[in-house]
Amino acid sequence: MTVRELEHRMEAAELNEWMVYFVREPWGPVQADLRAGTIAAAVWNAAGGLPTSPNSKKTRAAKVTDFFRLYDSPTPDAPQTAEEQIQIFRALADGNEKRLQDGEDA
Repeated sequence: MTVRELEHRMEAAELNEWMVYFVREPWGPVQADLRAGTIAAAVWNAAGGLPTSPNSKKTRAAKVTDFFRLYDSPTPDAPQTAEEQIQIFRALADGNEKRLQDGEDA
């Protein structure tokens, strides 16, 4: 249904009801991600929590935001140098060559 069709089929009162319903019971992919983050945090906490630092044995409780980063700005990866890119391509080529020698499809 297009917006124009919706304007002809739905009255303002019904649209207002849907808006109120969405505020009370949100739906859609963002809400689904939030629910998945809630479940992931609960499971992780049941398994012992998150380490406070990479080499630490201390843990803290995981939060939904540890698994659901809607409002965080993405951190860009550091740009690869030409040498790093060459190493990646060589590794891929070596892997494909080995697979061909072993009789697998590349």
